[in-house]
Amino acid sequence: MLHYTQITHLIAELLFKHDCVIVPNFGGFVARNYNSNFSKGSNVLYPQSKHILFNKNLVHNDGLLISAFMQKNNMPLTDATKQIEDYRDYVQSLLSVKKRFELDNIGLLYIDAENSLRFEAKTDVNFY
Repeated sequence: MLHYTQITHLIAELLFKHDCVIVPNFGGFVARNYNSNFSKGSNVLYPQSKHILFNKNLVHNDGLLISAFMQKNNMPLTDATKQIEDYRDYVQSLLSVKKRFELDNIGLLYIDAENSLRFEAKTDVNFY
């Protein structure tokens, strides 16, 4: 269970540095950049920001998450790959049973009424 929390935190950490973090054979968290802007009507300046989306079609292993996990834990590639696969299986099992999985500092993955996987990003975190 400790590694699952650590992997979620690593995904968040990587999203500050990269525009996409893929959990192999599950989906990818993708950053969308927004320029700073000024609302003349309310005299509010909105800072540049980066918000997170989830794309269930990004399943190909680009190596980023596994490599970062391997380096952070000083473990061989095969062990790191197994840990990430176990994490994916854990998330999928929670989604099938509880219909939701909270990713600290990232957002909420959940199964909606049509049995589709959805993602709701945390609005109080700017990954820029």
